[in-house]
Amino acid sequence: MLTLDAAISKFLDSQSDDDLNHVITYGRPALDRVLDLYYRGRDKKVPPLTPSPAVHGYDAADAWGILVAGVGRAFLNEFLDWVESRGYLRRDPLLIVSMLKGVDGTRARDMLARYARHRDWLLRSHAIEGLQWRDDGDSISVIEHHVFDRDPLVRLYARKGVARRDRERGWKLLTEMLGDSRVPPMIREEARISLDRMAAEGAGG
Repeated sequence: MLTLDAAISKFLDSQSDDDLNHVITYGRPALDRVLDLYYRGRDKKVPPLTPSPAVHGYDAADAWGILVAGVGRAFLNEFLDWVESRGYLRRDPLLIVSMLKGVDGTRARDMLARYARHRDWLLRSHAIEGLQWRDDGDSISVIEHHVFDRDPLVRLYARKGVARRDRERGWKLLTEMLGDSRVPPMIREEARISLDRMAAEGAGG
């Protein structure tokens, strides 16, 4: 049977779902080891990963991000306690906000709502994308607040969230983006795709 370190290395090289799930089977020790390795703990010397993975460079960075997100989702409360208590939420918020986008529950929602107010448009966009599919009152309130956000990508996600609940109003808001030359072409195209999908489902028009 693989040791925990060997399982981590195997996943980093393969990035397969099966290998990720195998790491998760080690339980809380897997979370602690992955986080210690990824963040190179401040309070103690972290033994190196043995055996070392073959992956390097940008591929390694991507693999580590997937691994942290995978074990973080599997042990969400423990993960959030860990990063918040050590101040790492401030150091690497984009990874954490990105991994929370598809996670249910009030703690994930509350953290996304918190970052929806961030001055960084990229953090706001990930947060709004993660809130747009939720139907609780707090998420809806945040979505409504960003319907006219200064950043077009944030606006797009907010308006798609509106369209889930109020298709006629969502249609109008997305159509407005489609006709706005100040909106970047790629985002206008995303708005068009959303409108085409709604039309196929019999909405708007």
